[in-house]
Amino acid sequence: MQRPQNGLRPPGAIMERLAVTPEGDESAAALLHDGDDGGDGDGPVRPVRREMNDAEMRRNLRELGERLASRGLTGQIVLAGGAVMVMALEARGGSSDIDAVFEREAEAIRQAIPEVADAHGLPPIWLNDHVSTYVAPDAPTVELFEVPGLRVRMVRLDYLFYMKAWAGDPVDQRDLRAIAKALAVKDEHEAYDIVRRYSAGELSREVQILLESLFE
Repeated sequence: MQRPQNGLRPPGAIMERLAVTPEGDESAAALLHDGDDGGDGDGPVRPVRREMNDAEMRRNLRELGERLASRGLTGQIVLAGGAVMVMALEARGGSSDIDAVFEREAEAIRQAIPEVADAHGLPPIWLNDHVSTYVAPDAPTVELFEVPGLRVRMVRLDYLFYMKAWAGDPVDQRDLRAIAKALAVKDEHEAYDIVRRYSAGELSREVQILLESLFE
């Protein structure tokens, strides 16, 4: 897949972890259920990654903020990917993790993550910053909500549209359609304009085909 010429790696690899599987499944681990490890029964059983809905995400982030506030700190994160689809667009019922850029008090956030995980039986990566590799330092962001000890922002929807277009996986169609509806994008030409805004080079043919498919 062609890379966007903006100094960043294309977000395709990370988007495979950011809810790109059909109807709520978000990763290979999320495909497991009822203790089935997908094998022949002889190997170790991997833990099920239960999805968090909007209310659970907000609760967990609020409790993370409480732990930071108790240390006299206020952190800031920027959400990108599946959590935005759940919390901002209500386009999905849940997500197995929250991908974010840790902008302020990153080390304290990392220390508090397992505390919240232990309190609610969450996986250790329920909140992670894997996506930071794929979000430009000057990516446009907007405020989502704020709780004591934590400010939660998200990448702007047009930027998320760009990220998912470059992911290059046809299963991103669902999310792209939801974002296009929220942005009132009428046709592929407007979609091209959004993606080009953040891509210094020309769009690959694969990206163009994906965007065209949204309006068929």
